[in-house]
This record gives sequence, structure tokens and C-alpha cells, in this order.
Amino acid sequence: MRDPLDRYYTPRLLAEACIVWLWRHASATGPLVDPCAGGGSWLDAAEAYGWRAMGCDIDPGAPAVREGRADLSPMLEWSPPAPSVWWVTNPPYGPVEEWIQELRRRQVQRADHGVALLMRLTAVEWLMELDDRPNLLGTTSQRARWEGPGGALHGASDTCGAVLAVWMGLKRATCTTIAPIPQWRPRGRR
Repeated sequence: MRDPLDRYYTPRLLAEACIVWLWRHASATGPLVDPCAGGGSWLDAAEAYGWRAMGCDIDPGAPAVREGRADLSPMLEWSPPAPSVWWVTNPPYGPVEEWIQELRRRQVQRADHGVALLMRLTAVEWLMELDDRPNLLGTTSQRARWEGPGGALHGASDTCGAVLAVWMGLKRATCTTIAPIPQWRPRGRR
């Protein structure tokens, strides 16, 4: 049984590795907008690397909301206080294609703006079949142990690595580049 609010927070070290990867491979420099701010790891990682960060979440108990670092609002009803450059999040597992369409719709029409979504590595095949497939895929073989109520309540540890799917600018990708995300946690058993 899944957590009803889909609260599986991104591990802090994975968010940091993804931010560094975005800077290196997509020339991303922020600001970052996280519409599923939850535990705040994307906000923290972006700010640690000098990006401005903002977000929202539907859970009033989410740490980022409780601490005043994210607004309490569903993404569809929320507008960032400043134009966003990068929409970056770990989206709810079910309606991922709807999230891609909505965030691409909200993406400002500039080549240096983008959308980056963290998903299970098994999503690669599905992503490559999309009409609007990503420009870049960052992959890690290391499995995430998800934090937050969903992760803690259900002992959620993924059975596979993760992929950061990146859409840059508004043009549809004609080819997708795949590059590894460096090791983000110490090797060995947890």
C-alpha cells in the first residue's frame, strides 16, 4: 500500500548530485522551482550551490511547508513569486505524463529554461517512447532509500537506480543524451 499523499522525499545526497549534474550537463544555474517540495532536499541542494529556490507542496505537515521554505498549495493553483528557470522535482508516481505536460506548458520560452524530473531507472524505456522525450537523461545505478512519511511508513527502498529526465527549451528533442550521475552515497551495503 502506497502513502496516500505520495510522500517519498528525495534523499538529500541524491538531490545534491542531481543539482551538480544539471549544472555540468545542462548548464543550469537556477533559480529552481520544486512543485513537490516535501522534505526540502531539492531546495536545500539548490541553495547550497548558490541557486535561488522556491516551491510548494499539498501536505501541510511537509517539513519545507512547516519551516516556511515552501508554500502550501497544489502545483496547479500555485504560481512562483518569480519567473522560474528550472522546474525540478521528484513527481508523484502515478500521473507523471500529466506532470511533464503541465511543467512543459509552464516553462518559460527560453532555451536556458528547463524541466528535470527524478524517476525510477525503469522509466527510461517509457520516456524514450514519449512524443516529447527528454533531451538529457542522468542515470545512477545506486538505489534510493526514500525519506518522508511514505518512505518511513512503508520501508521504501527502491529496487533499481534513478533517472533524472531533463527537457531543455521548448523544442522537441530529436535525440537524447545519456550521462551518468556520479556516485552520490558511499559505496557498500546500507
